[in-house]
This record gives sequence, C-alpha cells and structure tokens, in this order.
Amino acid sequence: MKFPRSLFRILLKYDLVFSYVSRKSSWSFFLRGIFWVVLGLVHSPVSVAQVDETGNYSLRMDIEGHTMRIPYFADRDMGQTDPAVNKVVIVVHGANRNAGDYYRNMKAAESMSAGFTDSVMVIAPQFLEEEDLDPNHLDASYLYWSGGWKSGSRSKDNDGHPRPVRISSYAVLDTLMMRVVSAYPELKYIIFTGHSAGGQLTNRYSASSPVADILFRSYGIYTRFIVANPGSYLYLDNKRVVKGSTDRFEVPSTYCSGYNEWRYGLEDLYAYPDQFGADSIRRMLERREVVYLLGELDTSTTSSSLDQSCKAELQGRNRLERGSIYYNYLIAYYGVSISRMQHRDTVPNTGHDNYYMYTSATGRYWLFENDPGQAPLAVDRPVAEKMRIWPNPAVDHINIRPEGDSRQTTCSLYTVGGKVLIRDRPLLSVPFMLDLEGFSPGAYLLIIRNERGSVRKMFIKK
Repeated sequence: MKFPRSLFRILLKYDLVFSYVSRKSSWSFFLRGIFWVVLGLVHSPVSVAQVDETGNYSLRMDIEGHTMRIPYFADRDMGQTDPAVNKVVIVVHGANRNAGDYYRNMKAAESMSAGFTDSVMVIAPQFLEEEDLDPNHLDASYLYWSGGWKSGSRSKDNDGHPRPVRISSYAVLDTLMMRVVSAYPELKYIIFTGHSAGGQLTNRYSASSPVADILFRSYGIYTRFIVANPGSYLYLDNKRVVKGSTDRFEVPSTYCSGYNEWRYGLEDLYAYPDQFGADSIRRMLERREVVYLLGELDTSTTSSSLDQSCKAELQGRNRLERGSIYYNYLIAYYGVSISRMQHRDTVPNTGHDNYYMYTSATGRYWLFENDPGQAPLAVDRPVAEKMRIWPNPAVDHINIRPEGDSRQTTCSLYTVGGKVLIRDRPLLSVPFMLDLEGFSPGAYLLIIRNERGSVRKMFIKK
C-alpha cells in the first residue's frame, strides 16, 4: 500500500519552493535532496490505502442470488433514466485505480470540446484491490481484484475479505455497457477508453467481448474503443516484430517463456476470453472501431510503471514504439483494410499522462468531436449463418433453429461470467424453444454443438 496521493500532491508544492530557492542558494540543493529522500521513504509500499477516494456511486449486480457492486464516478446515478443522453464516455483508470482523477480529467476534456452539451455522460468505473477495502470502509458487497483486473481475471475471495461469488472484470464491464442502454433510451454512441493499465484493458476487452456487436445489431448503438498508451498489447498469432524493424513480423528466435499466453497472446486463455475462443477473438477485433492514441514523448525505457518483461520487450522498447509496431502488425495480420475501422494517432509533446492525452486537441477530437459511425462487419460468417436464434433481445424464451439434424444437436447456456446454466441439452424439435423463466435480465452466451462443430451466439434477456 502507498502514501496517499492527496498528501503527495501537497508535498510536490513544497518542492516547487525548493526548486525556486535553489536558484538563489547552493544550500537549497542540499535541502531539496533531503526532502526527496524523506519523501521517497514515506512513498514506499508500506503505508496506507492505495486509493484515497472511491466512486460516488456504485454499480449493483445480481450474481447467483447475491448483490455485488463496484464503485464508479459519474455526474449522476445510472439508476436515473435520462432521455437527454445520447453519448456515454466510459474511461478506465490506470494501475493506481484513481478513477476519480480520470473522471475529472475526462470532464475537463469535455468542457474544452466544441459544442459539448448535457447529452454526454462520463462514467469512470473503479476496480478495487484488497488493500483499498478497509481504509475506505467498504462492506462485503464490494468486489475486489489483484492487478489482473486489466486482463479480465476474476475478482478475489480471500480469507481476510471473503466474497460469495467471483466474476471477471470484463463481465462487470459487459454489465456496465448493457446498463447504460437501459438508463439512456436515446443512446447512440459509446466511447470506451483507458490509459496505461486501463489502455491494456481496453485493447483486450475490445477483442474479447461481444457486447459491442450486440449493441449495434439490437439497438443501433455505435461503440468506439480508444486505447491510450498501454504497456503491452494482445497479439493474434505467435509472430512478433523482427529486431531492428517496425513492420516485419516473424516467430521470435530468442527464448521467452509464455510470450504468447493471454494477455500478450491467445494461448492459455483466461476463463472469460476462453468462452469465445481464439478464432472468435480474432474476428471480433477485426470488426471493432479502435483508435490507438499514443503520446509522442512516451518513450521511457526505464519507467517503473513500464512492463519490462521479455513478453513486453518482444513488442518494442517503449510505449510509443510498441503502439506504432502493433498498428503495423494489425495491417500485416488483417491487411490494409483494417485501417478503415482502426486508426493510430499521436498526441504531440505529450508523455505518459492521461490528463494531457485526453485534453489534447487530438484526444478531444476522438472523444467528443467525431462520433463513431462505421457499422461492425457481419458477425462470424459463414458459421453464424448456419443457425438462427430469435427474438433477441428475449423476454421469457428464445427460439433456436440449428442446421441439419436437430436430434444430434445440443445447446449449452452460460452467463457472461462463465457460469454454466444449461449443459448439453438436446434440441428435440425445430425450432427449439428454450425457456428463460427465472433467469435474471442481462447478456448470455449460447453454444450450439453437433458433429459439424459448434456455434456461439450472444443474446440479451430483458
């Protein structure tokens, strides 16, 4: 646990005094050095709560009969329906989980944008860790993670803070995405962004969650993902950049154990992405509208917050280089047509700082001044066309029409968190009516299997 950032900011103001006086007196260099030695000691990992504030609202989720929640910052509670809102900006914090700072920085960017109105809603979800709970007096309904929240890992259930259920951080975001649809009936656009560790989450979530497809097909809502200055990216095969180049990719000749495992690649998937599988993830990322937003000065190779593992080093030396190489990789993997849906943009004279990234002219353009507008490509063709499910969204049942002999076909139903609700139920008629009575509203994954393989479909229960 770390020194409270509010006090840290106060001490920084004192350092400005030392900095000014040092121009006048050589003794001040000595005093300033003592100041920072002491500050370095108190800013070590043995201190008080990592987060000094938690969200002013909470996102409530019914999970297996338990009401769980995470905090979020916003203008107002999502429980209050607002027909004036037509765009929602969801911004995910970095490793320090300072969602309040991210919320305020995004509001500053909104206020600086041309023509901003009350039609925009900014939401900053907060993924807590265990050390944040007690100092902030949070009860047992609050979920918490380790650092794996950015990779989609499940929430924790430790002896000191037991929880009745565990859920992927990506499943929480699925719930949030669906919740804004019900809260804002005139919603047209969602901007989903994260910086640094939040940028890592945004990159991987955009590829592994099908919710953007559901929102477009069922509600006509466009989603844009903005991936800002992450330390690493999700690669789609086992190739990495050839040393000394930025646009040639081969299987690495140097040894790096696990370099292609999830979250750097598509091997050994976590439970959430494994629901859909590597092939579906590749297809989903291809049809996403994504902006890779890079700071021109984010070039440090020694920053303590930079992933310096061999897995990340195979992607480039620093964040700017890794982002530039990744975009080249996507063109090499998918072809130049990917540039119609995905873009790389650089913020001049800016390093690893979410405030300056988002309030820059470039950041404001992609966040507030240019709306998403390209429809996602057709979903999972040609496999998905071999079966139909309807209605979607559903109320009390869903109809399934499989291809071929239904007597050899089974269906399984999962929550987006990976819990099995129905396993290998035979389809005894065509079409087969699956009863949804008793299931909570939300998103579900349906898997249809027969001797020809399997098909995965997401649907919404109202």
